[in-house]
Formats: sequence, structure tokens, C-alpha cells
Amino acid sequence: MRSERSIFVLSLILAAALLVPGSASAATDIGRVAPDGAVLADCNSDTAHVTTPAAGTNPYVAPSAGVITEWRFRAEGNPGTVALQVLNVIDNSTYAPIAETPAAALAADQLNKVPARISITAGQIIGLRTTTASHGCYAVSQTGFTNHQVTPAPAPGSGPTMFGTGSGDAATNIAATIEPDADGDGYGDETQDGCPKNAARSDDCVAPSVKIDSGPKKKTKKAKAKFTFSSDDANAKFECSLDGKKFSSCSSPLKLKVKKKKGKHTLEVRAVDGNGNKSDEASYTWKVKPKKKKKK
Repeated sequence: MRSERSIFVLSLILAAALLVPGSASAATDIGRVAPDGAVLADCNSDTAHVTTPAAGTNPYVAPSAGVITEWRFRAEGNPGTVALQVLNVIDNSTYAPIAETPAAALAADQLNKVPARISITAGQIIGLRTTTASHGCYAVSQTGFTNHQVTPAPAPGSGPTMFGTGSGDAATNIAATIEPDADGDGYGDETQDGCPKNAARSDDCVAPSVKIDSGPKKKTKKAKAKFTFSSDDANAKFECSLDGKKFSSCSSPLKLKVKKKKGKHTLEVRAVDGNGNKSDEASYTWKVKPKKKKKK
């Protein structure tokens, strides 16, 4: 009976977890840069390349939608100038270019990492286009892969294009990182979008936090009070309000004197970051009860 109850409770927990919105999936790497020591091919300028595997899942195809935030190319010798392309797959030899990054002049004899911002949907494939003659556009002796190519390279939006049967046991020398794009604004959520839940903004929209670290005794006879407060953002500025008055700039430590010397008083503090994001208010209430005057 206990076992059945445990299974039932676990089922409820799992169901609830599925109903609660969570963070977007983590970044995904697709494609395949040439392995160390691989023999690289020379390629003509204005040539487009894609790769298909003999069997199984194509590692160059996006498994989910997102934004390509970086692409990579392993260079030996003179890699020339290269661009990453995103293409729709029509069949194993026909592709339709959808978008393309700006061409990058790559450095020789190293793994090039090129920042990018280009959207991709599930099922689309990445390839490369040489804009100059290039050494290393694909690696040979890569069993189980075929590098397809066409000259001249089709431009994005030009429609389906037949790529040649290409070179067997060869793989295009390109890989990319896809980050999720929860709000669909075209910025990768992990490294580019400071506001991944608001498509209208890509700058930082996360408010800082604030806390009041110290204040007067909760019951005091003094009209003067001293407060200290802090934020998780070291560069944040502060605004304060005493007894419901308008917020104004303030700093920590804050020294003040209440005009109404008797009764309860409340100080509210909020933090404001460099982008104008304001924290929730932190408040501190204390009571001033002055000494009774001795009767003469």
C-alpha cells in the first residue's frame, strides 16, 4: 500500500513539474570541425558545402530552434574568407539557403571561433560558403560522410539548388553553437539576451535586489536614526522614502532625523541599476517614544 502511495505522489510531482514553466534548454553544438591531424582540402572561391552522413542522425542538422551565437572552423595554412550558411533540406542533394553570416577572414593554423547572431529552426542544416579560395573547407578521410558542393554558391533566398554528389568520406569543416531563444527576438538567451523573457528588449532587464542591513532599535527615544543597506549589484544606486514621501536619491550609510518625534516611522529603500531596473522596496519600521518630561 505504501509503495502504491509513493508511486502516486511521485506521479503528481512529475505532473506538476511539467506544468510549471522552466528555463529554456541549454545550448547545443552541431556540425563537425576537422579533427586534429586531418587532411584538409583546397576549395575554390564562391563554393557552398554541406555534409550528409551515410547513416544515422546528421550532426550538421539543428535538433531544435534557436540562435547560432558562434561558429567554428579549424584552419591549417591559409583558410581564406568563409561564411556560415543556414539551409533548408529538400533532399540529400538539394538545399535552399535561408540565411548567411557575414564572411569572416580566418586566422591560419588554429581553431577559429567566430561570434554570430543568426536564427535557425529545427531540421535546418548548416554549411559553409567560401568567398575566397580556401584551404580547409572540408576534411578528407572522414569515413561515413559525404561533402556536397556547388559553384557558384547560391545566395540566401535563391530557392532550392542541386548540390553535387561531392566527395565521399569527406566532411565540411564547420561547427556551431545554438542557444535557445525563449522570446523569439533573435538573440541567444545565454550570451546575448539580457532580457530573455521580453522580446522588446535584449539589454539587461533583471532588477537588482536590496536589503536593509542595520537600523535603529525597533523602539527608541531618539529622533535621529542611522541605516545601512546594500544590493547584490555593486554598481547600483539607491532611492529612499521616509514615511510614504516621494523616493529620492540616497546612499549608505544614511543618517536622518524624523520631524514627528513621536510614533511609528517607516523607511523604504530600493536599488536602481545602470539600465534603470528597480528592485522591490525593502522597508524598516521603528517607533519613537521620547522620554516623558518630569513634572515640576
